[in-house]
Amino acid sequence: MSQKLLEIKDLEIYFPENDFKALKSISFDINEGEILALVGESGSGKSLTAGAIIGLNPLNSVIQGQISYKGQELYPDYPEKLRGKHIAMIPQDTLSALNPVFRVGEQVYEALDIWRKDLSKEEKKAIVLKTFADVGIADPETCYQAYPHEISGGMRQRAMIAMAVINEPDIIIADEATTALDVTVQALILKLLKDLNKTILFITHDLGVVAEIADRVLVMRHGTILEEADVYSIFEKPEHDYTKELLASIPRI
Repeated sequence: MSQKLLEIKDLEIYFPENDFKALKSISFDINEGEILALVGESGSGKSLTAGAIIGLNPLNSVIQGQISYKGQELYPDYPEKLRGKHIAMIPQDTLSALNPVFRVGEQVYEALDIWRKDLSKEEKKAIVLKTFADVGIADPETCYQAYPHEISGGMRQRAMIAMAVINEPDIIIADEATTALDVTVQALILKLLKDLNKTILFITHDLGVVAEIADRVLVMRHGTILEEADVYSIFEKPEHDYTKELLASIPRI
């Protein structure tokens, strides 16, 4: 039986200034080795959920409920040592996520350097180059020396995946990680993520993408989880009307 890496119970995120509850008592688990898709329209609370898991919450928010990583409670005092080392994130907008004035390789190197002070500079650069190769970057040295604007969106996404996996985290959060890519590159990135054999929380609004990558699916709307099922059941026997609407919106060829 797979180990539960993350347990979320009755998670709520509240914005007192606006008297608005963005997340409304959501609960779910993430099991070791699975790809769990969190699906819903923009504004449903997907990214807020991801932010709570990795400890990046809006400053004006109040978080309630429980998030446990390997049995360790993460709140009220989020352990900063988890972020990047044990739980990592792949963002959607890679051009803004990468600093435009630093070379791509330097930024991935920095992510490794934070946790591996025991290694020499040469050893750390060698690990970066190997990780670039592992995520399908054909010319790791050229990518290392390039600035973000000098490489394609697909290449930047691969670099961000390299940054996320370089410290061998237990959980990767992929927040709309393929949304801005064309369909060909998207397919390559989805295959890459699946081939990583990592525990992944995959956040998207696109059920078509979910069919390609997920083991289990959570359907989210207005800060609540409406439906939870394995990926086969979601597509073959959806129970909630909103899930059926999402499925109906998938383009047919």
